[in-house]
Amino acid sequence: MAAASVLSTELQEELICSICLSLFQDPVLLNCGHNFCQDCLEKVWEAQSGGRGYSCPECRREYREKPALHRNLKLCNIVERFKDTQEEQNAVTHPCDFCLENPLPAINRCINCEASLCELHLQKHNNKFSQRNHVLVEPIDTPKGQQSNTPECTWRENGICICVGHTIIPADMYQWERATLSEEVKKMQLARKKIEKALEDVQAAIGTLKVNRNSQSSQISNVFNLIRTELNRKEEEFLKSKASEENAKHLELKRQMENLNVKRETMVTLMRKAHDLSLQGDGEHFSRAFKPIYEKIQSLDTSVGTFELPEAKLGGSTMSRIHEITQSFINQLSALIEGKVSQLPGQLKEYSRLSLTFDPLTANSELILSNNYKMVTEVHSRGSVCEVKASEKINSGKYYWEVEILGNGKWKMEV
Repeated sequence: MAAASVLSTELQEELICSICLSLFQDPVLLNCGHNFCQDCLEKVWEAQSGGRGYSCPECRREYREKPALHRNLKLCNIVERFKDTQEEQNAVTHPCDFCLENPLPAINRCINCEASLCELHLQKHNNKFSQRNHVLVEPIDTPKGQQSNTPECTWRENGICICVGHTIIPADMYQWERATLSEEVKKMQLARKKIEKALEDVQAAIGTLKVNRNSQSSQISNVFNLIRTELNRKEEEFLKSKASEENAKHLELKRQMENLNVKRETMVTLMRKAHDLSLQGDGEHFSRAFKPIYEKIQSLDTSVGTFELPEAKLGGSTMSRIHEITQSFINQLSALIEGKVSQLPGQLKEYSRLSLTFDPLTANSELILSNNYKMVTEVHSRGSVCEVKASEKINSGKYYWEVEILGNGKWKMEV
């Protein structure tokens, strides 16, 4: 068998085209005695057509004119017979993994290299010092459904697996490992579905968060706009009230100033007359003028009255109280907006808050429910009534629930 393999290898070398290095395909014979595939030779001469002439690709014999090509029928028959012989051999033997064209039958298989070797390639394999200790076994056929070169093991028909480390593993252990791996894959598939569902829920939550954020931002802006409007109105009222009070005080102070000016002028006149009278040397004239002046001096109103000076700013205690009230208001407002109010409004204290979810089985086809069944969106508004029921049932007790409406439209809730 070894001699036949060597002979087959030598014959194959003689049937190789020197251009394509494969078995002859439609071989043609030149006058120089060399054979080539017809297509290969035509391509070579096509490349030489722009030169001085044509030549044999092997011996370089030149031809002035392009020779007529004649098919070598005998060589063609030999090639076809050789191919048939190789196919018959390959049908009953394991092919060599290193033969590129028309592989020869393998006589051994190297466990370490995971390759089947013909006699010629086995000699080359054993000539390498690093491969002399490799484990060689008889060539084996590959079971259906398995590749010829498995990455880890070589299979036998009796269900035994020979590993690279030369450990024999029973087939039942292999089947158990495959079943275990299959179960793990199923578990991962279920876990992947859960993760994908969670991703969908998170994506829906992000969408709901954006909608809620826009709605809450609008509501908060409305609250602060209302507060600013009320504060501006109160500021205007306070300023008008203060201006009215200041005008009244100003008029009162002007009247007091006019009265004081009159008293001062009267007093200055009497003082001048009294001074002039005191300089009078005539006793009779002094006596006659003294009594009228004295009576006027006695009846003179010298009172200045009482009045309060206006304060330039609000008192310290007042400002402190205003600061306390303002801070308390801001804290209560923040608690309301952030949802941290522990006390419900008076009319809701006796009720329990109920969180409702929509029942998808009762939803109209024009409605789309979110993944958590907390939000509903109408696809097309056609004027018809689109309803959806809640999943919760109430048998007794007092409950309340909150509903947020986005956009314009008509809606109605029934119990």
